[in-house]
Amino acid sequence: MTDIKKIAIVTVFGKFSQSINYHTSLKLDLFVSELESEGFPCVTIDLFDAMNNGLPKGCGYIIVGGHPDQEAHRALCDFSYVCEKSGIKVLPSLDTLLCYENKGLQGLLSLRYDYAFVRQSYHCSPDGEFQETRVYKTVSGAGSSGVALVTNPKQILKLSALGSIKLVKAGSALRLLKMFLASFILESARARFKVLRPHVRFVLQRFQAGLDYDYKVIVFFNRVYVLKRYVRDGDFRASGSGNFFFEEPSEQLLNFSLEQTRKINVPYLAMDIIPLGDEFKIIEFQSVHFGPYTQVNAEYYYEKSVDGWQRCKADSSLEQDYAHAISKYLLHI
Repeated sequence: MTDIKKIAIVTVFGKFSQSINYHTSLKLDLFVSELESEGFPCVTIDLFDAMNNGLPKGCGYIIVGGHPDQEAHRALCDFSYVCEKSGIKVLPSLDTLLCYENKGLQGLLSLRYDYAFVRQSYHCSPDGEFQETRVYKTVSGAGSSGVALVTNPKQILKLSALGSIKLVKAGSALRLLKMFLASFILESARARFKVLRPHVRFVLQRFQAGLDYDYKVIVFFNRVYVLKRYVRDGDFRASGSGNFFFEEPSEQLLNFSLEQTRKINVPYLAMDIIPLGDEFKIIEFQSVHFGPYTQVNAEYYYEKSVDGWQRCKADSSLEQDYAHAISKYLLHI
């Protein structure tokens, strides 16, 4: 890197990314202090101030952390898109910002760039027949919400119908109900209802029978944190089970996690990873607004050096790891 450009940390309603609680922000004063100690001048700015009045002079990068409110997140995506088109680098990346709460796009990008992502298909309706058990996932939703096993299109139709009902706004509920009832009588009403009813986007992933656990892995550039999550009793889902353990990971898992982070080309990345025989597959990834439980509670992280993988005492704050990852990433691009 030949010159050091100013970094704008973009907050939304005073919040940047998330701390251990979903609604809490990273400590911005500590985050800024850590970045500046690495030689990167920083400024924090509210999203709507930046959109309406512009970024401070000299900003070459913006760091965005996503937002759980859908409309606020869309505004952040709009602004980030324009910044990227204007030559301002979006960190961690524009692609992964758009992937937040969007498993469909994660799968599409994985096909385009050959990420080691589990095979899936993307839908808005239960199209066609299938023989194998699949994992149904709404494109948004954290943890195990919106996730179910399905064996036929009728089950998908039921799940989609329930999802559609949740999307109906109070002001349009009566109109849609009338249209739905009329669809049993009039062909024209049936056609209108098919188009105008709320549609639920979902993905179907191959079900891997016999899996007892998965891994939550968070990579901060070259620091890898690993949590092993066992499935719930009588269930196939590990996320949200509470049956979590920090165990010594294999070098193969550590290598895979670091390689995929480099391939996705972000300074930090959270992944849900499953073992498949002698290899691994990602079933979901996020680089904005991901839960930091694995980093916050780990006793050790793993760092690769010329001598191989080293186990290191995990004594950095979340803000320090974010700053470490960004500074190292910018020095290497």
